Amino acid sequence: MSELSAHPRPVREGRYELHATFGIGIWVLTAAPAVDHGAPLVTAPPQGPAHQEWIVRRTGQAPDSPYVILSAARPNAGAVTADDKLWANGLPLVQWTKVTFLSEIGNPLVKIQSEGNRFWLPPAPYKQVQVIKDGQQRYEYWGCDTRARSARSREGAPGKGAPAPPTRRRR
Repeated sequence: MSELSAHPRPVREGRYELHATFGIGIWVLTAAPAVDHGAPLVTAPPQGPAHQEWIVRRTGQAPDSPYVILSAARPNAGAVTADDKLWANGLPLVQWTKVTFLSEIGNPLVKIQSEGNRFWLPPAPYKQVQVIKDGQQRYEYWGCDTRARSARSREGAPGKGAPAPPTRRRR
């Protein structure tokens, strides 16, 4: 994604299931036990109960305020970056990773950009989510589903959901 074509994409605050979009869908989960800097944020295929909700919340009132992402199961545990990886940790809000959602015109998926022009990279299944410099990898796109939309899609019915990026990948 070039800087000229990328633009911030507003996302409605609320509950989402985050997933990587290369090949198969891969959900973002917290892994137990907590080690080093907290509970690692890992990826896993959507089999059985392998999904977790995340809360996306703005850090301020201004429309261009960045977002934070926190666990819906543990609302005091936000995503933090340490050692170029993502963790869920109960640190104060000011220490949580601030993110912006970016997209290209015509692409329904988003990149998740952290402070310092760094992007969330979905690794292979069961690996920890990395934070890398822009342009290091091709597969940095993510989908966000509201709980209602993803539950209906698991049941086979189309969902309306909030105006979040759909899960289909542009070809």
